[in-house]
Amino acid sequence: MFHGLVLADIHKQYCDQHSIKEFIIPDIMTYDHTYRERPGRVALQRRIFEVKTMHVDSHMNRYNPCNPNGRAVEKRIAEIEAHYMKRAKNLDATFAAGNNSNPFLSAYKSYGIN
Repeated sequence: MFHGLVLADIHKQYCDQHSIKEFIIPDIMTYDHTYRERPGRVALQRRIFEVKTMHVDSHMNRYNPCNPNGRAVEKRIAEIEAHYMKRAKNLDATFAAGNNSNPFLSAYKSYGIN
């Protein structure tokens, strides 16, 4: 996921680690997802997709009853993005300590979140 987006020496340390739990492995990665950059211009962007299942009761299709506009799926998307952001920040702290460019977080954001 970070190949070519993170400096080679930092990426090598990341790949040589022995703890698989620190890896960020999305379900699907694309490098040619189209999006409209400006009117009349279409560009290609990297994207990651997660396939998650969740059970939502037919009578309780809202995840948070206090926020009637917030649907369960939207809340799950926000949770996944926050989780990946946290993991990318932890990778920066572990493998790129002192590097203010935050290579893992920057690489993650390049996949078109937000």
